[in-house]
Amino acid sequence: MAMTFSARRFRPRRGGPRSAAGPLLAAGLAALVLGISGCAGGSDSPVPAGPSESERVSAGPSRREAPGDTAGPPGQAAWVSLQGQVVWSGPMPAIADCMAIRTTGAGGVALQAVPHPNRLQREPVHGGVAEAFVWLEPLSPRRDGETTPAASRQEEGAAPEPGAAAHWPPLHVRLHNQALFIEQGKRSGRLGIAAAGAEITITGEGEGFYALAGRGAAFFRWAVPAGCSPLVRRLPPLRREVGPSRAVDDAVPADSPASPWPIIELFDDARRYWTRAYILVCDHPYAAVTDAQGRFQWPAVPAGEWELIVWHPSWTVRRQERDPESTLVVRQFFTAPHVRRRTLKLSPIPAAAPPVPLVIELSAPASR
Repeated sequence: MAMTFSARRFRPRRGGPRSAAGPLLAAGLAALVLGISGCAGGSDSPVPAGPSESERVSAGPSRREAPGDTAGPPGQAAWVSLQGQVVWSGPMPAIADCMAIRTTGAGGVALQAVPHPNRLQREPVHGGVAEAFVWLEPLSPRRDGETTPAASRQEEGAAPEPGAAAHWPPLHVRLHNQALFIEQGKRSGRLGIAAAGAEITITGEGEGFYALAGRGAAFFRWAVPAGCSPLVRRLPPLRREVGPSRAVDDAVPADSPASPWPIIELFDDARRYWTRAYILVCDHPYAAVTDAQGRFQWPAVPAGEWELIVWHPSWTVRRQERDPESTLVVRQFFTAPHVRRRTLKLSPIPAAAPPVPLVIELSAPASR
């Protein structure tokens, strides 16, 4: 450790004799400097002193103590809690069942009514819509050095969070004769969320042959023999770059290559037209599938300008294909999905004022 002193000459008082203590005092200071320099091990790098107790106390509250404070350390954004509900207040649409084709023991075929895969699942009391995609797209650019919620949690001492794929539990697609389901975490239904290029597990149940196909944001077709070991496949790259845009065409069907949304429509292409499921490809944690009451929630969203997107598959058939011999329907194609978009400007609010839940009406005409 090196210490620097400023030299100061000792001058005698005017008109008086020069004091003999001056040379002795200067020699003592020189010896002290040499002795201290020797204890520092010869290093010339200054060692910063730690903050005093008063400096540590007056450093200001941490993010954990004041989550709504916008004047935090540089590079750390303010987080906002966001929650809402997707509702259908209009009259319930008439949605007919699909007539599934099943084989009989004698080698013939029979028709069996199964629920429409894209039916509207509406909670009867408050009109909440279950199984709709809700996600956010940033409209304002992220500031330089701004941390993500995962990085913020790491700074607070939480366990580190890996890449984008860690936001979503693994997807397991199950096929059987009557339906196609996506299992993810504790939920099972027609919707799932995955990161780009994520691996999915596919299982064919019962007897027969399945062909899991995808269209819309990505295209693929994978053969799935029934009763075999589960298959593991990786989602292919999206056909086009997607993101927030005020000029996107909401009237494009979900199965079209021109679909503006990062959503893959799944179906069993082994002539089981009544099977449907959907995967939202999302590389950030601000996406959700509405619960049985139509609710969604994100506990920590960075403040700024976002676009909220609500997406529900259509149940209206725009065209279908039939087998030329049996005249039975083998493929169906639906009209454009029900999409609602809303621009949000999120800013921190005091902890004493809880956020007001959003309500997105799905039955009303689309408006910005």
